[in-house]
Amino acid sequence: MPNSEENPDLVRDCAILLGAMDTLVGRVNDPNWYHLPTYELGWSPRFPVTSWNGIDVSESRVVGINIEPYSHVSCSPPGSDHCHIEEVVLRGSIPPSLGGLTYLRELDLGGNHLGGNQLTGEIPYSLGNLTSLEILDLARNQLSGEIQPFLGNLTNLERLDLGYNQFSGEIPPSLANLKRLKVLTLAGNQLTGGIPMDEGVPPNLRLLNVNDNQLEGQIPQSLGNLSDLEGLHLGNNRLSREIPSSIGDLSSLNSLDLSYNQLSGAIPSSLGDLSSLNSLDLSHNQLSGEIPTALGILENLTSLFLAGNALTGCVPAGLPRGSKEDPYNLYRYRNNQEIRTMRPC
Repeated sequence: MPNSEENPDLVRDCAILLGAMDTLVGRVNDPNWYHLPTYELGWSPRFPVTSWNGIDVSESRVVGINIEPYSHVSCSPPGSDHCHIEEVVLRGSIPPSLGGLTYLRELDLGGNHLGGNQLTGEIPYSLGNLTSLEILDLARNQLSGEIQPFLGNLTNLERLDLGYNQFSGEIPPSLANLKRLKVLTLAGNQLTGGIPMDEGVPPNLRLLNVNDNQLEGQIPQSLGNLSDLEGLHLGNNRLSREIPSSIGDLSSLNSLDLSYNQLSGAIPSSLGDLSSLNSLDLSHNQLSGEIPTALGILENLTSLFLAGNALTGCVPAGLPRGSKEDPYNLYRYRNNQEIRTMRPC
């Protein structure tokens, strides 16, 4: 690591990182940790910071942190044949000192295919100082508290993933300030209230995922203004009233999930305008009436689920029909009042 006379800013950043590791995974001399995962990550003043795993350096400043769970072969005693694979994860609270890494463009402490980390507590206010951040991923932890409005100050964010934690409260309207945000994932929390109507939804989103919460109220008509939106996932909430016809204005949409809510009324025929749509899940609501014939012209639609509603009539020509595994389309259309699936309308 360069000395302070050569590069004091980078030395300061490294000191913040080492202090953060002490909080997240225990001190190097802690016998309960056997200097894992600090050792595995290569975070040590003895090595140049450019070799530290999970750390990205540019122009002599730390600009990226990406630490995901990983597997480690542990032998006891070291060098013996008595070994096992253990998963190494981050735990404890997010150190407020990370807010001092003001050149940071990526902070990824989220989980991966191996599972989640085990970070707890609230998001520290000091992260509001990271105004250069483009990616903030804290998904698949055990973080709690409310999603704080100060996140709306991180105006360079392009991806915000807080999914599958224990966050509660409402979606802060200040997120509307994130004009560059393309991916917003808040799924798998305990969020309440409604989806912000005229503000609170960033205008340039490509993915909005708030599945698996406790959101209620109606789906805002204003969501139809998100012209770049490719994925809209509002499933498993408590949303009610009708599906707004403005959803049909989302010309780039390829995935729409409104399942397991309390939506009522007819399926809007405007959904037939979603020419890019390949997945549509409206199952387990209180929808009534017939399936719009306009859905039959969606050439890219390969996945359709309408089960658990009060639909009547028949399946329009062009929609997914019987298969060898499910010749009567029971999974797609079951539990409706009357759906004739063996012949087109």
